[in-house]
Amino acid sequence: MSRNLRSEGLKSTNRFSKTTDIETFFGVKAISKLTIVATLEATEGSFENLLALIKQHAKRCLKREPGCLHFDIMVPWEQGDQIILYEIYSDQAALDDHLTTDHMERFRKERTPYFKSAQASTCNLLEY
Repeated sequence: MSRNLRSEGLKSTNRFSKTTDIETFFGVKAISKLTIVATLEATEGSFENLLALIKQHAKRCLKREPGCLHFDIMVPWEQGDQIILYEIYSDQAALDDHLTTDHMERFRKERTPYFKSAQASTCNLLEY
């Protein structure tokens, strides 16, 4: 079964429904790579625990998923309980695979006591 960000309980902020919309709006060519930009919020007092889980998860994704090309973890200066993820996938199939892996299911279960909320956008990577 294919999962998407909405089924993961994440709010999508994507305002473009297809690649041609992006190309028309920006006047640049979209390439097949997809990105996820997600902001996760930790429950009070659990930031370090959530961050440790995310670091382990990122390493597993990069090692086990050939379509996971890049996985950055960022911590904003202004929000001490938030973690921002920037992930690049080779194509839609790679992203779909990512959402259904055993290690993703493991991450979902492990994060539960530390995870308050998340917001994510799926983006087309643009060539310029």
